[in-house]
Amino acid sequence: MKEQEAQDYRDRLRECLSRWVELDYANVTYRRMKVPFTAEWMEWETNVPPELAARIFHYWNPTFDKNIPEILSSIAPGITSLLLNLRAQQQLEKVKLVLPIAHLAREYGVLDPMGVEVLEQFSAA
Repeated sequence: MKEQEAQDYRDRLRECLSRWVELDYANVTYRRMKVPFTAEWMEWETNVPPELAARIFHYWNPTFDKNIPEILSSIAPGITSLLLNLRAQQQLEKVKLVLPIAHLAREYGVLDPMGVEVLEQFSAA
């Protein structure tokens, strides 16, 4: 095998492994956040970087409130960030779209103080 072919092969393997490690890292991250979902490739070829988008699998539980606090806790910082950015950008109609999920996060006690402040500001209006 010529040196350039060997380098190309190593680069392709590195890219392949990187794609798999990134997918696993994302799954581990969401698992630690207690978000019940995974992403997986359903088809692949050995030593070839997966080209297709990973398939998403969501899991649910019929037990009352099972997973709900954990899911809300994992997205609460994003809810606050959305509220703050939309407010700063004067996108007030979009703020109104986020408010119901912010209320739910507050009800579960996972919305941080800044999010609560913005929520109260718009709820009073």
